[in-house]
This record gives sequence, structure tokens and C-alpha cells, in this order.
Amino acid sequence: MKAMVELDDDGELRVPAAMLPDATPHARYQVEVRERHVIISPANGNEFFWQKASPQERAADILQWAESHRHGPGLSDQAIARESIYD
Repeated sequence: MKAMVELDDDGELRVPAAMLPDATPHARYQVEVRERHVIISPANGNEFFWQKASPQERAADILQWAESHRHGPGLSDQAIARESIYD
């Protein structure tokens, strides 16, 4: 089966569910790029991201996570002051 897909305005690729095996709500898939080919396969539920990701992918993931928490309450200056650390 073949289908033409295109990137949306957010740069995301949407694949019709009919093209995916086990296309149930919340089914997880692994996306891999080899040369100029995109390979989509059902995710192995026993493997965590950090077990299969390269050091570069793990570093990018933690930076993305940190960026997503930029507008949180954070810690006060008092909480991170040197004098407070040893209390």
C-alpha cells in the first residue's frame, strides 16, 4: 500500500492509520531514518528511550525537556544560596 503524505505547518508528518499495523489509540511506533528512507515500525514496549538512544539523542532530549520547563516556578535565590545548601 502506498500513500502520498506531506509535512503540515508545524513540520509534522501525518500517516494514515490504515497504513500502520496495530493502529489503535495510543499505539506507539518507532521512527528511524536510514539514508533517505523513513522506517516506521511498532515500538518495542520493553525498551526505554535511554537504552536505545545515542549520546547525542539523549543530550538533545534533555535539552528539549529543560526548555519545556522554562516558565515554571523554579527555585528562589534563597533556596540556591551557598549558605542555604549546608543547612
